[in-house]
Amino acid sequence: MKLKNTILTLLLSISLIGTTYADYSDGLKYYNEGDYGQAFVKWSYMAKQGDSASQAGLGFMYENGKGVAQDGKQAVKWYRKAADQGDASAQSNLGWMYENGKGVAQDDKQAVKWYRKAADQGDARAQYNLGVMYSDGKGVAQDDKRAVKWYRKAANQGYASAQSNLGFMYSNGKGVAQDGKQAVKWYRKAADQGDASAQSNLGWMYENGKGVAQDDKQAVKWYRKAADQGDARAQYNLGVMYSDGKGVAQDDKRAVKWYRKAANQGYASAQSNLGFMYSNGKGVAQDGKQAVKWYRKAADQGDASAQSNLGWMYSDGKGVAQDDKRAVKWYRKAADQGDASAQYNLGLIYEYGNSVLDKSYKLAIEYYKNSIKGDELSTDSKNLAVQKIAKLTAKLKPNKEKSSFAELWQQYGGDSYTATDDSTDDNDQTALVIDEQPPVIHITRGDNISITESQTTLSGLAIDDSTIAEIIVDGDAVAISTSGGFSAKLYVPFGKKEVLVSATDAKGNTAIKSVTITRKEATYKNKDKKLIPPLDSKANNPNAVALIIGIDKYEAIANAQWAESDAGMFYDFANKSLGISTDRIKLIRGDKSDMRGIWKSVEQWLPAYVDERKSDVYVYFAGHGLASENGDDVYLIPWDGDPELLKRTALRRSEFVETLKSLNAASVTLFMDTCYSGKAKGGKGVLVADARGLRIVKKDKTSDLPPNFTLFSAAANDETARSHPSLKHGLFSYWMMRGLGGEADMNNDSKLTNGELHSFVSKKVQQTATTSGYKQHPQLVGDKDKVIASW
Repeated sequence: MKLKNTILTLLLSISLIGTTYADYSDGLKYYNEGDYGQAFVKWSYMAKQGDSASQAGLGFMYENGKGVAQDGKQAVKWYRKAADQGDASAQSNLGWMYENGKGVAQDDKQAVKWYRKAADQGDARAQYNLGVMYSDGKGVAQDDKRAVKWYRKAANQGYASAQSNLGFMYSNGKGVAQDGKQAVKWYRKAADQGDASAQSNLGWMYENGKGVAQDDKQAVKWYRKAADQGDARAQYNLGVMYSDGKGVAQDDKRAVKWYRKAANQGYASAQSNLGFMYSNGKGVAQDGKQAVKWYRKAADQGDASAQSNLGWMYSDGKGVAQDDKRAVKWYRKAADQGDASAQYNLGLIYEYGNSVLDKSYKLAIEYYKNSIKGDELSTDSKNLAVQKIAKLTAKLKPNKEKSSFAELWQQYGGDSYTATDDSTDDNDQTALVIDEQPPVIHITRGDNISITESQTTLSGLAIDDSTIAEIIVDGDAVAISTSGGFSAKLYVPFGKKEVLVSATDAKGNTAIKSVTITRKEATYKNKDKKLIPPLDSKANNPNAVALIIGIDKYEAIANAQWAESDAGMFYDFANKSLGISTDRIKLIRGDKSDMRGIWKSVEQWLPAYVDERKSDVYVYFAGHGLASENGDDVYLIPWDGDPELLKRTALRRSEFVETLKSLNAASVTLFMDTCYSGKAKGGKGVLVADARGLRIVKKDKTSDLPPNFTLFSAAANDETARSHPSLKHGLFSYWMMRGLGGEADMNNDSKLTNGELHSFVSKKVQQTATTSGYKQHPQLVGDKDKVIASW
């Protein structure tokens, strides 16, 4: 893409001498102040006196309608006057006017002429544009080597677009030997200047390990920089990374977000993928009409995958009236471009016939053959195509010996073949009868299973007329009983997990069943029926993300009773009261909350979900916390922490906060059901089961939190945060969750501020603590007027 000059480039690149410069500078001063009328007056006078700088400036004002009615012809007139005097910037601008037909008849040869004059004087923009003319063969014979020459001249002057194009030439071996490292070098120079195209290309180099070590995270980083500038290709690629979970946590909703941005700019691949997401209900509500809409947009641009899928939508009547004629039309368009799925589907139509096409085994065979030449089809589909070729070949040539089946299988890429009974007579055509019926898979607990534990056993039965040869559950082969029974132990994280179960019989027929296992939070002991999250809450915060940590059974120190139970319940309140979708909540407990697990969650998981300056981040910690002996540092103790080795085994709160700060989130809210201190008899710190942390303290630095942070802490810095044995909850967590459930909304405006929540929690905790003979004053640091929840 050609880049017009900015006024800064135009004006600062001009060499001026003598008193003329002062007069020209007067015009420049007015222009920069926005007084275009005065600038026009000054430059008009000097231009008529023959000053080339003023003539170029006057041309720019006419071209862009600054201080005067926009007039391309006048712009060309003044650019030409300055260009004829050798002004490089004016020559470059005059070339641009000819190339784009602005104020003059479009003429690539004249554009090249003026670009060359400016380029020969060292004008970087003209050098770049001349390189583009050679690349595209506009106004000059196409010549990649000359394009590289001019790109390099401009690139060496730091011209970002030229650096990006030079990287492209190295990446693709155009006009220069292909060299990935050189491509990365020039892409990076342009990318560091903010060139979106270079950023996108640099992301691709990282994703594919071209000229640089393969690194999906770096790919995502550069794709995101380009995508945020509106680069459609980068937006599409970023969507793919979220779809595939490469370099980021897998997230269909974010994939849809980026596909849509690119699709709305007309990017065909993104339109096709967006159609797929609507068709399959991935990251968006399933909607056949929307799928058809986006498939059609991409198909009309020639996208083969979209054409094939659009054919399927017509064939199956999904999102559109069933129409065999249109299905065949789109299948043909895709098949002509080599799309394997379309070729396979046309093979099916010719094999069985429909309202448009009559049966033709010969054509069916040809389409099946074409479908398995590439790598697009799955192994199962490819094997099935080979079987069909063998079957149809046998029908067309019934006298062929039975070994032709094996030969066909090997010829066309089948994975394996076991010949039928060798004792069968060669003339017995029953030897060519092929079993095409796949097994039937039955799952014992049905196709949708709900659990509360992290592990479950998936069992079932595969039934077939022949022997079951293999059963694969979630990617691993499992043992099979003589009756076809099977079972597999699976780990299931919180949320939904799709498990694929495949069964293959001795004839090579495969059936696949999808089983959805949903792991829900276990029901914890809760004697107070009021501690129930608002089940019908309408709270919704799509950009919010929560990390929840609960530790009660520590590896080597006293328990922090019911901390894990509190964390489990807070998971539901984060979802229902704070409006955070479950796929954006991470809950870690027990030995998963060791030092490594917590830092991995903070440094790897959170950044993948946080949009800078958009996301609200919530962190809940229930467990032990201690202060150092001198009170200068406060720590969160992980599952494997040791109070005697705080600096070595615990998380310094200041470092924890700094890491969260680096996310550049819109806000960060911390809920800390722990204390960093407390008064202990004899001055020694101890940890006890019904208290979450105990240690002498001298000072606390909560006031040092960044301005966009809010901290809710369970107790003051010289107190102990207690749990409530009769309720089996941490005292602070119990009332905090009650407040988030709506009880803290004292004015009933369906909005809960930090101040309202703190006031409610503080009052309730102090009342309960007093009746038990101790003091506990929950603390709030942050904006008390900020709304934390609404419904």
